[in-house]
Amino acid sequence: MAVAHPQPGSSPEPAPDSTADGAARLNAQRRRVVVPGEGGAPDPSRQGRTGCLLLGAVLGVIVGLGFALYGLKPILKHFYGEQTVAAGQAYAGDAKTIRVTYAGTAPDPALGGFTSPASGSYYVTVAVTTNKTWAPKVSEFSVQFAGVNQWQPAVQAPGLGAADALVLKLGTNQLVELRFSLPPGSATATATYLHIVDPRVRMALPPP
Repeated sequence: MAVAHPQPGSSPEPAPDSTADGAARLNAQRRRVVVPGEGGAPDPSRQGRTGCLLLGAVLGVIVGLGFALYGLKPILKHFYGEQTVAAGQAYAGDAKTIRVTYAGTAPDPALGGFTSPASGSYYVTVAVTTNKTWAPKVSEFSVQFAGVNQWQPAVQAPGLGAADALVLKLGTNQLVELRFSLPPGSATATATYLHIVDPRVRMALPPP
């Protein structure tokens, strides 16, 4: 058998480079790998985190609204509570003097603003002197009854409804009659305090 010998002056053929072939195959495999979230398919874990964040935000808004509506008012009352005035005493502040002169289940007999008693009603008369403009609504006065959580706002003053404002003259002592509804199902409950929205004050009512 004849054996081929390299011709003088010619260069031998290089041997295959196994290292280069392996690197090429590895690069091809790397190119086929899809990295989630980096130009390839969406990252399921990232989508799940986004959904959780949105759900948390919605729940946070709902809880915040519930707290503002129901939880904030008692806290404010605790830290910025009403000034309490004993029965028979007067509130003096903010250029006003306010005193309860009558309370009972019949209209004030000394005034006659309400000609006849309305069934299921409670009446309070307050003496008011103010040296600054003050026009509270009738409904801004409320009566608290023992054992009843909900205060009862005033529903009427002579010639005025609950949403109407009282007409108070400056520097003049005036008597204001107010009518309240007795609590449903608690017609015999004892009235304990008259609450006023502004100024924030509660005035103890005389015992029946």
